[in-house]
Amino acid sequence: MNQKGKLNLDEVALQMLKPLLKENLALIQRLDELNNLSLIAYELNDMDWLQEICQQIEELEAKMV
Repeated sequence: MNQKGKLNLDEVALQMLKPLLKENLALIQRLDELNNLSLIAYELNDMDWLQEICQQIEELEAKMV
């Protein structure tokens, strides 16, 4: 990092990081969708649906570790 907090990466390192960052973005977007759905399921008092969503959230979070 430079003094302004920017990463100093060469082109090769940047090309290696791009696919990982895109994958991370997709995982975070899906996690956000599932969290929003879990709120809807909770508000509808649909505990079966909520359980399914929570299971998906747990599986997704396991991939992130």
